[in-house]
Amino acid sequence: MNTDILARSDDRFKSTFHRVRAPTDPETDYFGPRYSIAFFNQPTTDCIVQGPLKKYPVVTGAEFTKAAMMRNYAALEAKKELSSKTAVSVQTAEVAANA
Repeated sequence: MNTDILARSDDRFKSTFHRVRAPTDPETDYFGPRYSIAFFNQPTTDCIVQGPLKKYPVVTGAEFTKAAMMRNYAALEAKKELSSKTAVSVQTAEVAANA
């Protein structure tokens, strides 16, 4: 979800849930060419990010972007740790099964 759009609109505008599904049914699915265009937008470092209703605290573009990067990095680290714990659990189970 694009938190920039949410914050600037006080949750009025939400991002579209993005997903890609390959066509499988020739009767109902479209098999022609498909195009997509990525668009990324970030506030300038010195702009003020706040919606008209002031639902969220005022932040600068730099603060907003830094918080987003930190949030994404934390999610990646959590995913890596979960993956690591899962790998250790599998290895422990394999050792126990072979004993």
